[in-house]
Amino acid sequence: MTTTLNDKKTRVGVKPTPLKLFIRAALALLTVWVLFFSGGVVFPVQGEIEAHSDAVVSLAPQEHRLFTALQVVEADNPEALVISHFDGQMGLNGSGESQQQIDVTDYCEEHSGNGVICFTPSEVATIGEAFAVRDIAAQESWETVTVVTSRWHAFRAHYIFEQCIGDDIEVNLVHSDSDELSATDWFAHLVYENAAFFKALWQTTTRC
Repeated sequence: MTTTLNDKKTRVGVKPTPLKLFIRAALALLTVWVLFFSGGVVFPVQGEIEAHSDAVVSLAPQEHRLFTALQVVEADNPEALVISHFDGQMGLNGSGESQQQIDVTDYCEEHSGNGVICFTPSEVATIGEAFAVRDIAAQESWETVTVVTSRWHAFRAHYIFEQCIGDDIEVNLVHSDSDELSATDWFAHLVYENAAFFKALWQTTTRC
């Protein structure tokens, strides 16, 4: 009995084309990346609260970050508190029943020259903040900085600062646990942070 070509294909099976193999491999790598990166976003490494840094840097926006930065300043006693801010931003100060919202711009004006350095980055992005802190650190001859940000932002912020602030400056990153996020909020942050990290990879490779 004669065996047709179709019969052979049915028994042996059709081998995947190189394109299909490439797509499968790419999807597998993407899945591994998303799982790895998402773990870093949800469970970032917490830095040392009492790191004895030359300066504590609070990244914008300041709603919960400034409160955490002030706690770190109290524990660490650095030379300066550096605040990245934009007009109209509010932050939290105090604790318990005495906790209150404060206008960050007013706080900067009130404490200017008293160990508080405030700046508005020329580039509204984490890398813009990193460049600004790098310049301030060079002017002040700082060797160590503790950067304060939100938990969901910590993984990417740490990477950008490590790449862009300079080899002579040690970066300790502390994240705030004050943000109360729902599952929907976390999902939104995970999607955004995954996409933003690819941008960060490109920016740090070409600009730092």
